[in-house]
Amino acid sequence: MGLISYLLFRGIVSNNGLDLITRMYPIFSVIGIYLAASKASKIGQYWREIFIVSLTGIPWEHISSVVFPVAKVSILDAKISRLMLWYVGFDVSQRDNLVILPKGAIQIAGPCSSFDLLGLMWQSCLVICLYFTLKKNQQVLLWICSTLIALGVNGVRLCLMALLVANNRTAAFDYWHGSAGAEIFTTAAILILALVYFQAIARKRQVLPQV
Repeated sequence: MGLISYLLFRGIVSNNGLDLITRMYPIFSVIGIYLAASKASKIGQYWREIFIVSLTGIPWEHISSVVFPVAKVSILDAKISRLMLWYVGFDVSQRDNLVILPKGAIQIAGPCSSFDLLGLMWQSCLVICLYFTLKKNQQVLLWICSTLIALGVNGVRLCLMALLVANNRTAAFDYWHGSAGAEIFTTAAILILALVYFQAIARKRQVLPQV
């Protein structure tokens, strides 16, 4: 319990969201709780739960950036947003990570791209695959759906911001561009993934036996 108390205090006083101890707090907390509830020799029986919680402490954004550079994801987002706007009838063009409307344009980079949302959705898929017994085709379907949902949902957000810029709605743009607006779309993406899982896969799932 002393370990948990220290980590809780350390997480509260830390002002750096990337602080290593802060990121590792969930892992150490879970291990501390299990050690307090059972003997150290039996900690291995909780390996699945500890591993799932440990996913929150892994710096996925740094690992993923090696395989999928943010710049390339931003260009893909721009293409998707341009296609969405064009499909509903807007006069729109795209150049690299720019989405250009007649009266305004947005540049997609950093947090505005689908990069972070893709990482979150893939973590969610990994947790589902670890906890439930899924066939290989179901796992492939889940990973494909999570990728398409992340790109699609973020594409809708980018289209919205492009239209707000084109109509000079600065206040509304700032909201949807900020963390509060982004969290709404992130929540929507997670809910859609959950709906896909329960409708297409969960009916045939089998919970892994607990050791």
